[in-house]
Amino acid sequence: MAVECKDVEHMFWELNAVGSAFTYRELYQPEHIVIASLKTVPPYVKELLAEFNTVVIDNVYPGGGGEQELNNIH
Repeated sequence: MAVECKDVEHMFWELNAVGSAFTYRELYQPEHIVIASLKTVPPYVKELLAEFNTVVIDNVYPGGGGEQELNNIH
């Protein structure tokens, strides 16, 4: 599994994330690629990255809605 953490709003990273997902898949061949975002990510960004087999989980912080979702990935 490759996990990339983001602590800024999606508009600062969404375009580069596609390239990163491609690079991670080529280099490491992970079973899962996950972007864990501290901030909320809009559905269109999640859908775009899903096309590249990348799961985006937002609100990942202690007590945040994404914390449990991140723990459930296997």
